[in-house]
Amino acid sequence: GDNSAVGSGANSNHSFVPGVYQTRLKVTVNGCSDDISKYVTQAPRANVAFTNSAVTWDNLKIDLTNNTTVDFGTLGYTWKFGDGKQSSAINPSHNYDNFATYTIVLIANTGFGCIDSVSKIITPIESPKADFNLVANACTRDVISLNNLTSVPANTTITYAWELGDGNVSNQTNLTHQYL
Repeated sequence: GDNSAVGSGANSNHSFVPGVYQTRLKVTVNGCSDDISKYVTQAPRANVAFTNSAVTWDNLKIDLTNNTTVDFGTLGYTWKFGDGKQSSAINPSHNYDNFATYTIVLIANTGFGCIDSVSKIITPIESPKADFNLVANACTRDVISLNNLTSVPANTTITYAWELGDGNVSNQTNLTHQYL
C-alpha cells in the first residue's frame, strides 16, 4: 500500500504514516493463488497545544486559545478546567469561583477515534486587601494602637509598610505610635 517491502508469513505488521492505503494480501498454495485488497486508514494523531491569557491579580477569568493541529480529518475538543467544569468550545473562556491552583486539560478527538491531550497548571493570584483600625480621636501625646486587619491570601509571603504621616515608618504587623 505504501510502496514498502512486502511482508510474509501468516501475520505481518507494518507501521504507516498517516493516510489511506490500499493493502493487499496474496496467498499461494501449490501453485494456486488468491488475493484480496482492503483500504487501511492510518489515522493521524493530533498535536494538542493551547495558550492562556495572562494570570493577573484578582482575575478569576481565563481565556484559552486552542493551537491544536492534525494532518487531516476533523477534531472535537473537551476542555477540563480543574474545578469540575468543562467545555467543548474551540477557544473557551472560563471563570473560576476561587483562588486556587487548577490543572487545565485539553483533550482532542480526531474523527478517526484517536485521542490525545495536554495539560497546564495555572494559579489565579489573589491580592491582599489592606485594612486597619485605630482610635480615631486620641489626645496629644496619647499612644495609638494600630491594629492590622488586612485580608491576605493563604500560603503567601507578607510584608507590611506603614507610613505614619510624621516621617516615621514601620514594617511590623501591628504597632503602637505616639505622635509628638
